[in-house]
Amino acid sequence: MYLKEEVSQVIHRDLCNPVNTKYYSPLRMKFHFVLSRYVCWDGFIPLTRKEMAHLLDCNIQSINKFIKKGIRENILSLQGDRLFLLKRVDEYSEGYIKHFPFLESPEFFSLSVHAQRLVLYALWAGVHTGRPLKRNLSSFYHISEEYNGVLNIYSRAPIYAVLEEAKAFLNLEIIVQNDQEFVRVKGLQESYAKQKALENQGEKKLLMSLLEAEGFDEELSTNSCHEILKIKKHYIRKFKEIGMELFSHALKNLLSVHKISHLNKRCEIGIYLKSILNNLEQQIIPTLQKRIEYIKYSLSHATKDILLNNKVIEIFQCNLEKIINDLRLLSFHYRSVPNSAFPFYNWLETK
Repeated sequence: MYLKEEVSQVIHRDLCNPVNTKYYSPLRMKFHFVLSRYVCWDGFIPLTRKEMAHLLDCNIQSINKFIKKGIRENILSLQGDRLFLLKRVDEYSEGYIKHFPFLESPEFFSLSVHAQRLVLYALWAGVHTGRPLKRNLSSFYHISEEYNGVLNIYSRAPIYAVLEEAKAFLNLEIIVQNDQEFVRVKGLQESYAKQKALENQGEKKLLMSLLEAEGFDEELSTNSCHEILKIKKHYIRKFKEIGMELFSHALKNLLSVHKISHLNKRCEIGIYLKSILNNLEQQIIPTLQKRIEYIKYSLSHATKDILLNNKVIEIFQCNLEKIINDLRLLSFHYRSVPNSAFPFYNWLETK
């Protein structure tokens, strides 16, 4: 049911940053991994708090605590009752870590918290990409009042046991140079390095939830769901927020069609959804033009008090630029797409 592009699920590199992880509990780290696996393309997490608690095998109080901490640390945001992950990978030019299955395995979580942090530190440094990691042993524990040790350990002695634990996942060794000990990590252990990334479940779960709410969860084929997600991905990547708005309206229109079973059997769900979207684009362009005219009029006729408020002017100008950009993208796309002759179904048609 899923797209090939989504098979290689990734985790934002910041979620494995040793600056942060040295203060995280194992459950908090796992919480981030689960959110990364269920994040939608716009950052929305289509999981209830009860579902999160079930996936993490913890209570809802822990979930509430992690969400509050994530908001304070600018990792998460709440919009009403909708949770969004801000630390996600929008473009593959950003730093990211392959979402290895072992990161959510019992074997990984049986390690001590310090060994888990060491594995994440190695991934953060890029050892899974072929880049070796070499650090002085003293960098792993606190040797000053700044508490800058990577693993949040307060003395040297425990480090050796942590390194032995981490060898289950990391190809590492201790070397001595100039009478100093260094930790060298060459990469992941071969069995883990070859693991395929976990699949992202976010968009799939969100779509299935919408289909269930409308009673179509057993109506649409895997191929039809695949087509819907493929089209959604295109619109979000191409048009951003306005693309999400268009797609949401189009999907609602699609699910109101009484001949949806007929479209599904004929493998025409994707074609029909594209037709709805093309029609919506044509309708929304005049609306965007009116919004632009309204904002320009408001700016040109602003009162003295408003003109003195730079923040208000900044908001107006930001909205104006966004709408102009939306209009430019949609106008160009609409001119380049041939008119579809696909017939629209309506409720008045006979079955």
